[in-house]
Amino acid sequence: MIRQPAINLKSLRFALYILPLFLVISIKHYKKISRNFNISNVKLVKDDKVLENVDKLFYYPNSQLPNCSFEKESQLMGRLPVFLEAPTFEYLNALYPNIQPGGHFYPNHCNAEQKVAILVPYRNRQSHLRIFLHNIHKTLQKQHIDYAIILIEPINNVTFNRDLIPEDDRNLYQCSKHPRHMSSHINKFDYELPYEYIFGGASAVSTEIFKLVNGYNNMYWGWGMEDDDLYNRIKYNRLQISRYPPEISRYYMIIHEHEIENSLNYCRYAIFKYYKDKMNTEGLNNLNYTLKKIEFYHLYTKIIVDPLEEISKQNLRELGICSTI
Repeated sequence: MIRQPAINLKSLRFALYILPLFLVISIKHYKKISRNFNISNVKLVKDDKVLENVDKLFYYPNSQLPNCSFEKESQLMGRLPVFLEAPTFEYLNALYPNIQPGGHFYPNHCNAEQKVAILVPYRNRQSHLRIFLHNIHKTLQKQHIDYAIILIEPINNVTFNRDLIPEDDRNLYQCSKHPRHMSSHINKFDYELPYEYIFGGASAVSTEIFKLVNGYNNMYWGWGMEDDDLYNRIKYNRLQISRYPPEISRYYMIIHEHEIENSLNYCRYAIFKYYKDKMNTEGLNNLNYTLKKIEFYHLYTKIIVDPLEEISKQNLRELGICSTI
């Protein structure tokens, strides 16, 4: 699983928990994910038309093809130009005809080594989405991976305020035995690592590791320290965080004006001091949300969720951790 930042990282917790289920079960079993969800909430949209047949979404054909080899077949170029224009969806759909419905791609000349979910929290900014899709599909198709682009959109007031675009196609969107901090060198920070224990931005974590550390702490709302909390969970489980060299792990951040909903989390220090006590009780094992809808488009899938923010905040007040949230 690769997380790609865009809005409040709270949404990424839902994405990272939903997507392992989403990619490994068939459409007819979606209703098992949430008691508030049923098959009528699933629709496939292509060229602005809703299609009925969703049976073969994320289908990967069985074949006798050889395994993909970077050494023999690599088309990677290294440093890439970042496209900041926002083409129309009609243009992008025509530009990437090999993308399968739902934003799914797999190489047709070899067997991909990994299946990867690219998880992107999103909120109602189509121009930013088109810029991201143009850059990311262009990069990932050369990496010989079986991937899908999946947006997670909360129904409440969380808002979109930044994008990270990879600048080097050698920054492989794959998982390994160690969690990998992918976006360690960003233009906003003059391509320097801000601090050693940073794990924010884009990162790659396998499903097994994410379950091992019990995911994110669900108490954080607003900006600040949720990634530091996750870093501590990873280190507590004696896992190493890897990074590619600075010349490869480069990202271009498109910075947008912060809106009022993207406020700093003034309870972050109060929550953070309980990080060790909450590792086993606060995370995937008590995650609470309602899955509202799944929509499949040509270049991406969109999952719409209600994160039940007020219920979580009320719990923080009742526990005496933060009375002003």
